[in-house]
Amino acid sequence: MLTSHLLAALLLPLSLSHTADIDFGHFLGNFKQKFGINRERAAFVFTPEMAFVMGGTKYRSSALFKKFLDYCSRAFKTLRVHANLLETLFGLMVAAGMPELIKETDIYYMRDKLLLHEKESKAEKKLNEEIENSLDSKYRRFDNFIHNIRHG
Repeated sequence: MLTSHLLAALLLPLSLSHTADIDFGHFLGNFKQKFGINRERAAFVFTPEMAFVMGGTKYRSSALFKKFLDYCSRAFKTLRVHANLLETLFGLMVAAGMPELIKETDIYYMRDKLLLHEKESKAEKKLNEEIENSLDSKYRRFDNFIHNIRHG
């Protein structure tokens, strides 16, 4: 389930904040700001605390974490293969009147995140870089700390 949340956040992106709830206000690259500051510093929320369940403090070398990365890679490749179908489905959703999906060009964000212009190996490398960027995001950890203080 975490794999699907991570990839949904990368492609659409939906804010999968603190408890993996989905905030459609972040849909297709429409990021929110607070006091003029972009709150999103990584492609998705995937903190070391989330990865901890896959191997403790040494999660990066654990078999479960490596399996998770493999699932992410396989799912990302599948989404790339079916990119035309995804674009068609999102094109049909334009008529729904969602503020973040008003015109077909709003779908370009998803196309860009699928890295369709890249070879498969380079796209997979970029996905792994995004996962590492998210894990290394000090801002996200600070944001989670503030969230936990505020919401207990």
